[in-house]
Amino acid sequence: MSTTVEISGSHEKLAEFLLTSDQAVTLTLDGQPVGTFIPTQKKTREEAWESFKRATQAIHAEMAELGVTEDDIMNEYWRLHDERKTQGQAKP
Repeated sequence: MSTTVEISGSHEKLAEFLLTSDQAVTLTLDGQPVGTFIPTQKKTREEAWESFKRATQAIHAEMAELGVTEDDIMNEYWRLHDERKTQGQAKP
């Protein structure tokens, strides 16, 4: 599960929230999701693994809500990669 935070407000409060969060945070702008922040504070291996699993669940929930599949994401990745490659920007 992730917490949802609107980013159009005070950036100072947003930074404080992000730095103290222990779970994935979905960032929205005008009510539309624009990204997911996954905390990387120093943790034990087990704590890090649990954080990763929670973040994965949050991302999968967001994908399901948007009707996006893993294939859609990979297809977009390769489309962007090929586009950048033809523009001479892709890294090997």
